[in-house]
Amino acid sequence: MNNSLVYSILVETAGKFVERMFGLIDTLRLPRVIKKATSVGEVELNETGKQRIDVTIDIDVAPMARAFEFGSGIHATRGEAMAYVISPKKKEALAFIWPGRTANFPRGRKYIGGGSGGKLLFNYVEHPGVEQRPYIAPAIQRVLDDLDETISKNINAEIILGPDEIIEVRT
Repeated sequence: MNNSLVYSILVETAGKFVERMFGLIDTLRLPRVIKKATSVGEVELNETGKQRIDVTIDIDVAPMARAFEFGSGIHATRGEAMAYVISPKKKEALAFIWPGRTANFPRGRKYIGGGSGGKLLFNYVEHPGVEQRPYIAPAIQRVLDDLDETISKNINAEIILGPDEIIEVRT
């Protein structure tokens, strides 16, 4: 395939990937900030002279993006699966209103007791994380399935018509 055809297929494929990924973000009701953190780069040549395009999710803007793709905490599918310990940073304790709980359950290392306004006070809590709700891998797979068909049609066109007379075949 000639370079301009590869370029156009890369741009089109990146656009389809982002569109499918955004659809999954909506369907799975994931934080919309993941969309805002997503960008599509320009087509570039890598060190071996092959064209590439990057789709990036800025984790400084959407730090939860990875957690939804792979799960986090006790639900992690990569790395160690364990709860996150959350401790107070600016105060002496964490305070929560916890419906259905009263201040009279047993005190210990974690639970301190009742506070003002019916709040329960803790030295720390253990957050279980989030369950995996993948939106990147399924979008990639769908785009790859479509890409196989697009490339095979263009390769067939190149073989039949010759490299200088390619008719772009799109589905």
